[in-house]
Amino acid sequence: MSSSSNEDAAKKPHRRWRYGPLRLILPWVGMTAGILLTIGGSTGSRSPIFLLVGPGLIALSVAAFLLYRWMAKRGI
Repeated sequence: MSSSSNEDAAKKPHRRWRYGPLRLILPWVGMTAGILLTIGGSTGSRSPIFLLVGPGLIALSVAAFLLYRWMAKRGI
């Protein structure tokens, strides 16, 4: 039984996503959340700590966007 299941697994082609939906959407979601947190922290409706967290999330989203573009060019 185990040899036939190994053969079946070896025959099926494994398809990898080159540029998946999370790589497309995640930086934009982070950017939007960072902008909303920064606005909320600056208006006083949220804690002032969000004035630090919001721009940090924006910077992280920009870095992720650039990293994902670099990875897509190389097929990673």
